[in-house]
Amino acid sequence: MAVTTVAIAGSTGSIGTQAIDVVRAEPERFEVVALGAWSSAADLVAQARELAPKLVVIGDPALAADVAEGVPSGTEVRHGAEALARMGTVADVCVNGVVGFAGLRLTLATLAAGKRLALANKESLIAGGPVVRAMLERPGAGHIVPVDSEHGAVHQCLASHAGEGFDRVARIVLTASGGPFRGRTRDELADVTANRAKFFINSAQITRLTLDINFGGTCTLKNVHNNVDACVTYRAKWVSTVLATGAQETVDGTELVTAVYENHKWLLCHSEYKSP
Repeated sequence: MAVTTVAIAGSTGSIGTQAIDVVRAEPERFEVVALGAWSSAADLVAQARELAPKLVVIGDPALAADVAEGVPSGTEVRHGAEALARMGTVADVCVNGVVGFAGLRLTLATLAAGKRLALANKESLIAGGPVVRAMLERPGAGHIVPVDSEHGAVHQCLASHAGEGFDRVARIVLTASGGPFRGRTRDELADVTANRAKFFINSAQITRLTLDINFGGTCTLKNVHNNVDACVTYRAKWVSTVLATGAQETVDGTELVTAVYENHKWLLCHSEYKSP
């Protein structure tokens, strides 16, 4: 079996560390050849010492010397935004776990190089969807495999029955939990605080980004609608499917189902198990 080479951008974040877990579990199938992070130098060095990639990229130029001193012999160190954007071109697959709009440059460069892009960075699609669609249509362009939860769920639902023809899709449903203040009246929402939102988050580490998401992000129907916009960017055939059938957003307080695909005969759900 041929080994698939992997570049992981945002390797010190949640998506990146989970990607590394996959590589650890199947070392005969995958080899990490490039790791990248913006500023988490110590974690990046620790990953490089374990995985011995050919390339390590640190976004912040001020940290480049520290990273170069800590990585194993034979590992090349590059720095800066451009180096981070180009790192996906050195592997068969690039995992884009970069946070926010900054991930767009990496997405475009990886696709332009004809590589497979494992994409968790939906923000770059929401902001730059038309540009990404145009890139996907170029001869020799790479392709996208969605790995973010909502997009991955829709992808798996559709891909598992792609042979039946996408014209059989009746509708696609994405769910939102409703957030920490679901069911509150307008008056009850007048005095909500960030501190109250913390009780909704099942995590020991509360960050500003996480709280921002809870107030106006993944828990809300507005963000799920953004996820629909991003989903239609992944593959050209998704565009006609979603636009023709309609994509529906709904609140599911149980958080047990991520997406539902309905064809003209039956429903197919994609769920994620979440421990209490």
